[in-house]
Amino acid sequence: MRIARKRPVDRSLAYVDRVNRAIDWLYRTWLPTSGYVPTEQPTFEAFLGRPFAHGDEYFELRAQLPVMRA
Repeated sequence: MRIARKRPVDRSLAYVDRVNRAIDWLYRTWLPTSGYVPTEQPTFEAFLGRPFAHGDEYFELRAQLPVMRA
């Protein structure tokens, strides 16, 4: 009898995808309607807490996007 093995899910890839979607939302959804434009300063992202502390679906991300009035 052969037992089928499931491939392990790479949690880090799913996590990175969610982070990318959050940053994408910041630039493509919020920024165009905000009345601001980005400056030449770098963006900063910081993760609050430990990765996967609340499962794969929830994370806290603080993103700082330097902007100026359009």
